Amino acid sequence: GDSDCFAPPTAAGAIEILKRNGAKFAGSNAVVVGRSIIVGKPLAMMLSNLDATVTICHSKTKNLAEHTENADIIASATGIPGLITPQIVKKGAYVVDIGTA
Repeated sequence: GDSDCFAPPTAAGAIEILKRNGAKFAGSNAVVVGRSIIVGKPLAMMLSNLDATVTICHSKTKNLAEHTENADIIASATGIPGLITPQIVKKGAYVVDIGTA
């Protein structure tokens, strides 16, 4: 739609990757790890606009696993390699890592 015209490209790309891999947004629990104005916050808003229930986590979040273990969608935008491990992701969840090199 028209509201997507000025979507930050990295966040829009993450949404597109999730869509192309079959993620369903409406009614899902989504966790965005990272609150940057470039990726984390726009991505959280975009997921919310797609009717996901969104939790934003960050470096000061206590017990990250408590949030990720029930998530249907996890987007990591922290630049911290290995932060999201298989142990904290439920079976069938969609995980997208917006890493930096």
